Amino acid sequence: YQRNHHIGIFVGMAPETNPRLVCAVVIKDPKGPLYLGGDISAPVFSKVMGAALRIMAISPDNLPINQTIANETNDQSMHAQ
Repeated sequence: YQRNHHIGIFVGMAPETNPRLVCAVVIKDPKGPLYLGGDISAPVFSKVMGAALRIMAISPDNLPINQTIANETNDQSMHAQ
């Protein structure tokens, strides 16, 4: 333990109901006033996990079926460009 050194950690999985991915983000000695995992590691987790879910075409939980289809259609058109 060192008073002036911090490690920001955030671990999560997705999607919630049928997890297919797990991601851990560890930031050693973050710079600036924020150092908790929820403040510095969670935003990185969100971007990495969101990109991975899109690449793998995994739909998020709890979306109405028409919204899920619209998201998949948009993702397919983005990959075609």
